[in-house]
Amino acid sequence: MEDATGVAVCDSDPLKLHYSWCLAAVGAEPVTRFEHELAAVRQMFAQRRLGSEK
Repeated sequence: MEDATGVAVCDSDPLKLHYSWCLAAVGAEPVTRFEHELAAVRQMFAQRRLGSEK
């Protein structure tokens, strides 16, 4: 696919936030874990280190 279009996305959750959200939702981890990971992802987006073309 990458050869044909120049882009290939193989991950259904590239931000990996679903895992910590689900753990918090079932009480297996504190919601602060999700909040910490969400803040890190937002910071990387703001710094254009994630989600931007290179």
